[in-house]
Amino acid sequence: MLVLHVGEHSLRLNARNCREDIPPVVYCDEAVKLTVTSDDGRVRQVLPLEAIHVNREATFYRGELTDAFVRQGQTFVMADVNADGPEDLLIMTGRDGNYGGPSYDVFLFDAANRRYVHSPAFSELTVGYNGLFSIESGKLKVSATDGCCYHVFDVYEVRGGTPILIERVTEDRRNADAPRIVKERLVEGRMLEVKDP
Repeated sequence: MLVLHVGEHSLRLNARNCREDIPPVVYCDEAVKLTVTSDDGRVRQVLPLEAIHVNREATFYRGELTDAFVRQGQTFVMADVNADGPEDLLIMTGRDGNYGGPSYDVFLFDAANRRYVHSPAFSELTVGYNGLFSIESGKLKVSATDGCCYHVFDVYEVRGGTPILIERVTEDRRNADAPRIVKERLVEGRMLEVKDP
């Protein structure tokens, strides 16, 4: 069992079938549940999880997800990812990031009901990318890499509580003699290639 005190509430993790994954990470995949309690010990919510990766050296981070944020594969991250004010909860539940990196289930805080609600759309932004997204000026930035010479940089904007892809830059330098950089932007609901002025 792991207990974290995070401001006005605590997170209590219970799990079985835990074993060493890639040191210092422990992987658990049976009876995994995270209990959110208030300061007075009352249970606010229980989040059942299929699995969890507990990083013993980077268990918890709370703060902004700027480029200065040190991505160490934290087990729990609290940050406002949908720009509505309250902090949301991210839990490392997989290794579906680029090259087997961490991936997260993202739970948005519903202030009206005082509960965390799973967001498939935000969770998907942690799959196949190089680590956790950063947030700058309300925009989410992610990148993906394929070898040394192929990179994709995506920018998402939160609209109606959902991340929407608004910009993509693809750098293809696999042919050193003819590198190609393609810039795309969302225009009237479609991603279109744009040229620099």
